[in-house]
Amino acid sequence: MYSRLFLFRFDPVQREAVEALARHAHEIMRKQQGFHSAHFFADWEGGEGGAFSVWNTREDLEGYSKDFRPLMHAASVALFLDKPKVLVSEVIPE
Repeated sequence: MYSRLFLFRFDPVQREAVEALARHAHEIMRKQQGFHSAHFFADWEGGEGGAFSVWNTREDLEGYSKDFRPLMHAASVALFLDKPKVLVSEVIPE
């Protein structure tokens, strides 16, 4: 399994837009091949948030990332204060 940690900064007055983006992202993720789970989080006062998702294979994760890139580009122009940080890593088995 593989995980993707996506971190970004936003203006705290954009709370509704961040929540809408998270809901939309989750809808897209759930329909993708190999999707396992996702959690979204935000520090509303500090203007930092992100998502943590788990995928069955690296190929599944990369397929989602490729399909989702146009939405993230639009969000980055309108919502993110700087370039988001992304960390892809292998999940360590229990």
